[in-house]
Amino acid sequence: METVHPQNTVSPVSQPPNPWGNCTTVTNIDGFLLYNWSVIPACLWAVAIGFIGARYIRNLTPGVRGSWSYKVTFLMYGVMMWHSMLVHTVTTSINNPTFTLLVAIIDLGLTSSIAVSFFWNGLVDLRLIDDRSPCSHAPMFLSYVLMIGAWTYALVHKINNAFNYLYLGVILVACGSYLVFQVITMFRNKKFSRFFLSAGIFGAAGIWSMKNNAVLCARLGPALNGSFWWDIFSDLAMIAILYFYFDTRVPVEEDPAPQSCCSRGQCERNYTPVASTNEHELQEVRTDAELQAQPQPQQFYVMPGAFPGQSPMVYYVQ
Repeated sequence: METVHPQNTVSPVSQPPNPWGNCTTVTNIDGFLLYNWSVIPACLWAVAIGFIGARYIRNLTPGVRGSWSYKVTFLMYGVMMWHSMLVHTVTTSINNPTFTLLVAIIDLGLTSSIAVSFFWNGLVDLRLIDDRSPCSHAPMFLSYVLMIGAWTYALVHKINNAFNYLYLGVILVACGSYLVFQVITMFRNKKFSRFFLSAGIFGAAGIWSMKNNAVLCARLGPALNGSFWWDIFSDLAMIAILYFYFDTRVPVEEDPAPQSCCSRGQCERNYTPVASTNEHELQEVRTDAELQAQPQPQQFYVMPGAFPGQSPMVYYVQ
């Protein structure tokens, strides 16, 4: 097994934009060249964060504002990081232009879409839109389709500045807007979240590592280049965002969904059955006041610690 430093000899048509230059590793495994092996653990960790995070959001906060939009964000993150791993490790060795182009479109298109999804998440938390209404889903999906379409056009037609505009530009504008929206929301609610601060620090560190790849490569070696640290800091930022999400949710009882698009449980609670003329089919109908007067069991859910030694966080829902 041998590690070398390759030269970039792949056509731009089949290979996505590479901000890391030649600072990477190639490991020869029985004739198959594995590129950038160090990003594999970070990408697999990201896949787990994306899918497990989406499951936590779906199962622990059903019907809560932001549940749908944040769930989509985490799902896209898991799918994107899997394809990012393929782009940085095996697509060059497979040397199939169609396969490489397809994987690159999914990787880059979802990266930009995730940034845009944070913009939508900020609007949801700012209460300018409600993601529990199907009417809000259409513009969200349309924006993701546009991002993927723009990357498809850029890669097929070899647009030189595509990475600067569709990748860095979209991330800075969309995630920067998310930052502003959340600061406004926290000032409005008079509640500051330490998890949001952590996410911002990790995100800034990831952008720094991308812009200073040459410095990292010279000091730490190609295995710990900017791509590796970008993935690591992205994973840490997403974990912090997940905790931030649970730390700032408002129970459904305090923030009901729109009546025209209410959740199933809410519709059932608000629905009053029509009494039948057959006395054997008559059902007891209780008013909302009677239901609220009954003692309700206290529910809680537990988020496990994201780091070794960190205690689980318990969230109570009345």
